Amino acid sequence: MAPERIDLLEDELLSLRAAYAASLPARLITIEDCWQRLKGSTANSEIATELGTELHQLAGSAGSFGMAELGEAAARAEQLLGDADNFDDRGFRQDFDTACSEIEALIRSA
Repeated sequence: MAPERIDLLEDELLSLRAAYAASLPARLITIEDCWQRLKGSTANSEIATELGTELHQLAGSAGSFGMAELGEAAARAEQLLGDADNFDDRGFRQDFDTACSEIEALIRSA
């Protein structure tokens, strides 16, 4: 492949990564909103499903854009959510808060 074509592809990839990184704050707001609604809800299976979907999508997409650590953090949060028997459990809430804080820190540093 010609060097000019490689440069063009690299520029396009950088542009895609930048657009993805720019979308992350909105995704964080959605995740945090779902988590707050889940903590305050008694009928929470729909909210948990929405939160799980957001985390799953973040876990899957982050690695594709060179943000493997973010993807791993989202996957850990998704696993915590999936393993939870009781969303009101204090230990679960502390662990999930920690996971969300890690995701937030990684997004803010992206």
